[in-house]
Amino acid sequence: MTRQKDAGWAWVCVVGSFYIHFIVFGLMQSFGVIYVELLSQFESSRGGTALIGSLLNGLVLLLGPVGVVVLGLLGTRMTAILGAVLACVGCSVSFLADRIIFLYFSYGVLQGIGFHLMFITATVIVNQYFVKRRSLANALGSLGGGVGTLALPPLLQVMMSEYTWRGALLITGGLVLNCAVFGALFRPFYTKKELADMKTESMKSKQKPQMRWLYDATGDYAISFYAAGSLFIVGGAAILLYVSIHL
Repeated sequence: MTRQKDAGWAWVCVVGSFYIHFIVFGLMQSFGVIYVELLSQFESSRGGTALIGSLLNGLVLLLGPVGVVVLGLLGTRMTAILGAVLACVGCSVSFLADRIIFLYFSYGVLQGIGFHLMFITATVIVNQYFVKRRSLANALGSLGGGVGTLALPPLLQVMMSEYTWRGALLITGGLVLNCAVFGALFRPFYTKKELADMKTESMKSKQKPQMRWLYDATGDYAISFYAAGSLFIVGGAAILLYVSIHL
């Protein structure tokens, strides 16, 4: 199979990245539309209801180290499909929610994990296929997030008016599952053997780190920075939860 960067199938991957960004960021920013309905449906506190959206948004960025491991094991295509299935299940089963805690795990946690796997794959695949036009390709893929942020909230409002919030979530689950189709377009540019060889060469060519306490077993600073970022996000979420409960 002939592989070529910055041309051909690379632009197909950009289309897939666009749709995934459209769904992930569009639905993340649409939670405010559902929030009002959930607040009256379950008669819960504002902070308790808002925690659903906080879990969804937080996990998309919090699970960086986990996503990297899954991506290394399954590859770009299977990781994107797995994420789409998880997110679809999480969104669709929210249709059955009878308590707010059910939505914590379905709409917040399960869908958040799925969104993260799709998001990290949509970002990685574009960088694998592009060199000269990488900035343009990333910009076009990320553009989907802006379009989704503008388009999905009013669309969700229309669906809720016609089918209630439960029906809207069921339909949204179908939109999310379409990400599996676009994820199937993410044909890996490198084989697992090629990626392993590239990592070995990279580790051999590196100089000894200046800060050995920060340097981890992977041969770079990735896990250290992911851990620091994760602790920052968890700390912020804990403070937000405390304030929402006690105020």
